[in-house]
Amino acid sequence: MGRRSELGRARRPTGIKTTDSLRGKESVLLMMSFSFAPTFNLKVGAFHFYYALVVNYVTIQERSAAMLKPRLLVLVSMVVAVAVSRLIPHPPNFTPMIALALFGGTYFKEKRTAYLVPLAAMIISDIGLVVLQGYEFFTMMRLVVYGCFVLITLLGFLLRHNLKFFNVIAASLAGSIIFFIITNFAEWAGGHLYPMNMSGLVACYVAAVPFFQNTLLSALLYSGILFGVFEFAKHRFPVLAQSKCV
Repeated sequence: MGRRSELGRARRPTGIKTTDSLRGKESVLLMMSFSFAPTFNLKVGAFHFYYALVVNYVTIQERSAAMLKPRLLVLVSMVVAVAVSRLIPHPPNFTPMIALALFGGTYFKEKRTAYLVPLAAMIISDIGLVVLQGYEFFTMMRLVVYGCFVLITLLGFLLRHNLKFFNVIAASLAGSIIFFIITNFAEWAGGHLYPMNMSGLVACYVAAVPFFQNTLLSALLYSGILFGVFEFAKHRFPVLAQSKCV
């Protein structure tokens, strides 16, 4: 009887790491990431923190069938991490907004998710800017910016089945031009700084040209980071490449 009860006990396989041990690994990685943050530039520290989260989460997913949709969670975590980087001091117009819209439109299968997840991350980071720097939140220009975000997401839909290096560059350029044209037209239409005539419109666009450089450079940089990191991660962790989009 005693022998039968011993045989009936569930034995834990000796060659498989348990979730508890993986959680311990997660704690170590997070502690390492936090220790890097104050030593290096904030963005470098943030990259270590983000990379530790992604690596550890995917490791857990490969060993636990109970957890679902690791690709979706990794995509969301990338979007949120990059959006929060807006809280770090940066040059004017040097933001990840255009890259986030392209990235969301490309990789999120559900169009509603492609719009809402990056847009929600942007709104949360905007609230952070309001709290930290005293910006006004409820403005017409902010609504115009969100409208641009939605339009640029459509470019991401076009990249889904034709994702190539030069196509991402072209989409980043197109998104930057869309943002430049629409937001500066809205600035002129507000009638606060420029005369409401053709010369005033031209003057508005001319004054905005120096800021376009930062818009384009940030779109290219953040697109390279988001698309490059995720494509590399797909090859490194097959669980992320189970489907074309999530």
